[in-house]
Amino acid sequence: MLRWQIPAGKSKGKKGEPNGFLLPPVREGWNAEKFPGFRWQAVFSIEGNRVKYENPMVRRKGYAAPTGAYKVAERYGIWVCKDFIAAERLNVFLPGKGSEFLKFHFFFNCQAIRLSAERTSIGPTPPDIRVAIEDQILELAREIFDDEGVAALLESLDEAEFGERTAEQEKKDYARRVKQARSASVATHKGIEIREPQRELGVVAMLAQLLSIEPDMFSFRVLDWNNAAGFDLLARDTIPYHRPFI
Repeated sequence: MLRWQIPAGKSKGKKGEPNGFLLPPVREGWNAEKFPGFRWQAVFSIEGNRVKYENPMVRRKGYAAPTGAYKVAERYGIWVCKDFIAAERLNVFLPGKGSEFLKFHFFFNCQAIRLSAERTSIGPTPPDIRVAIEDQILELAREIFDDEGVAALLESLDEAEFGERTAEQEKKDYARRVKQARSASVATHKGIEIREPQRELGVVAMLAQLLSIEPDMFSFRVLDWNNAAGFDLLARDTIPYHRPFI
């Protein structure tokens, strides 16, 4: 089991958030049976948002990126390389929720790989060598994710980035709700202002408001309120009726 270490001065951001930037030494290996005459090299880093944004070529909101800049989703993940030049991504080998590749820079180089003419695919690689490469990458990925230090870092990054997204989303939600409230239709019933609801919960609140003003407004009686799932309320018809005689 590898023991990864976070370099000094790179573990925290300006406000104490974990930056990531967990970079171990280059791993090397070879397999006489699967890679006859070839070695492989692998290196990876785990980077939080603040480390990523130290790269002036990464595009993000509020930043005028230079020509040729790219998004995080376009460059991060597991890259298979030849001649130490990235050729194709194989993010399918990253376990988890599907977004872990946004924090990973993982490069696996092997000269046994054969590339397409445009050097963007390892498709021409013989099937047995490709399977061996994929197995080796999967073994390294599992080793990384099983490490306690890596797991703790990923968890702290998730918490920090969730907090950043939440604060930003709250601002957007507030502005959206103010706009909706100002444009909502308004009616008055018995001197009480009734506002047009925007969500199911608003409909329930409006119904409760109307029933408190005029309990006999509707021909039913509410028996239970619960908007957690399924039906928002249970009601009983208050109109007397007689079953038809058959």
